[in-house]
Amino acid sequence: MRKEPQWHIKLVGMLIPFVGVFYMALTVDKTIKFNKQIKNSLSSIEDIDLSWLLYLVFGTAIIWFIVLLSYFVGFLFGDQLQANLMIYISISIFLYTLAIKSYKQPEIKIIEEENGTYKKSGLSDEKAGEYLMTLVETMEKDQPYLDPKLSLNQLAEKIGISSHNLSEIINTKQNQNFYDFVNSYRVEEVKN
Repeated sequence: MRKEPQWHIKLVGMLIPFVGVFYMALTVDKTIKFNKQIKNSLSSIEDIDLSWLLYLVFGTAIIWFIVLLSYFVGFLFGDQLQANLMIYISISIFLYTLAIKSYKQPEIKIIEEENGTYKKSGLSDEKAGEYLMTLVETMEKDQPYLDPKLSLNQLAEKIGISSHNLSEIINTKQNQNFYDFVNSYRVEEVKN
């Protein structure tokens, strides 16, 4: 006679798909934020290939859909599933960890994520205007946009301000992210 599992073992077993979906949601959230962050930090993204990450996220979504489907079918038809708890949980944690580690590719050198709001900035409108004039003058005179590897940090250093303030100025005064700002100069250069 087969012994019925204890209630807490059943509960953990029923929560497996939800743990997977939770980590999947975290992975999707990090991927979306990272893609936005790239355009705010780098002027050239041609060398950055994140297609493997999209496949990873898509593949994981399919896996968890199948897990949820199998649990749903098992619930409807009373079928006891022989799922190994540790495999599902390990896969979820592994994929989330892999996604986080992938963001630290040596060629990307991520800048601290700026959430788009500058409430604690302390940068006055007057100072921002001065920095904007310096930025435009530097872009027109020194043409740093000709460097295909130009980053937010490099341009901020050239102007003599923090990368956070430079990002704020580009976002609030130019209504662009760093990527679009630099590439607008590149487009004009090609036109000329």
